[in-house]
Amino acid sequence: MTLLFLMKEELMRRSRLLKLLATILLVAGLLIPSTATALSSATIKLWIGNTSTSVNGVQQPIDTQGTKPVIVAGRTLVPIRAVIEAFGGSVAWESSTRRVTVTLGKDSLDLWIGKSQASLNGHALHQERTDDLSLTT
Repeated sequence: MTLLFLMKEELMRRSRLLKLLATILLVAGLLIPSTATALSSATIKLWIGNTSTSVNGVQQPIDTQGTKPVIVAGRTLVPIRAVIEAFGGSVAWESSTRRVTVTLGKDSLDLWIGKSQASLNGHALHQERTDDLSLTT
């Protein structure tokens, strides 16, 4: 009984983490096209199900947690921190407000976990709901 409870808790934790990733990725496309070329000519390669990335031909782990790009409900989800940092940007997490801030060049994107609102450079955006995605590994 305890083992089943622990397994369920782990699945719920992973589900929350994947929902966070999905939320970030659904809106992150707004940042990359407008600034990536101006900031860097980096070439980034990621492979579905693989924990490594190639940045300008140098292969390295995506992160220390073993994060992998995945396809969920027909959407390709990639680790946004690895991509944004390769272009010279940053990603910050504010646990008290459950907010993720993605910054690339002069653009800043704020996302809140569990909310359908986002903010790009202070302007409100409506993001697609991610709670309908089945995010289990």
